Amino acid sequence: SPPITTDTRMGDTWLIGSPLGGLGVSRRPGRRRLMIAEGTGIAPLRAQLLDMPRLDDTPRTHVFVGGTYPCDLYDLDILWGLSRTCPWLTVVPVIENSDNPWWVSGNTQNPAGMHDLLTGQLGRVVATYGDWTDHDIQVVGPPSMVRATKYQLMAAGVDSADICHDPLY
Repeated sequence: SPPITTDTRMGDTWLIGSPLGGLGVSRRPGRRRLMIAEGTGIAPLRAQLLDMPRLDDTPRTHVFVGGTYPCDLYDLDILWGLSRTCPWLTVVPVIENSDNPWWVSGNTQNPAGMHDLLTGQLGRVVATYGDWTDHDIQVVGPPSMVRATKYQLMAAGVDSADICHDPLY
């Protein structure tokens, strides 16, 4: 997280406490879910996804995972494995650049059978992918991505009350 790794200076005081925000598995009956994450934002969504199979009526859920490069989509194997055993789950990877940077070596291919990589700005790709007006939506990642995604979804007709994210600083 940039506030910890790059913005911290010698002598800074930290207050460690409970997480802020209102993310969590929604219990609104009859509503489908849309989860959007970039970078380490996938961690709180993955925790929810791993817990959702125990629900009596697990709703249809789309997860969009974004990154700048294919190598940034580090958690696809786990998400893809979960989606293969959970018919209610669709995982869609989104990248801004189709080629990895020069310093990345090794294979960063999608797991076999997974949805093709979509290329573009995450919020724009999600907003144009489908109609999300009847979904409970969670957006997690860098504040600039969260803002951009929220605005794109609202421009596509989604009510802002249906979009949940942690506080933006």
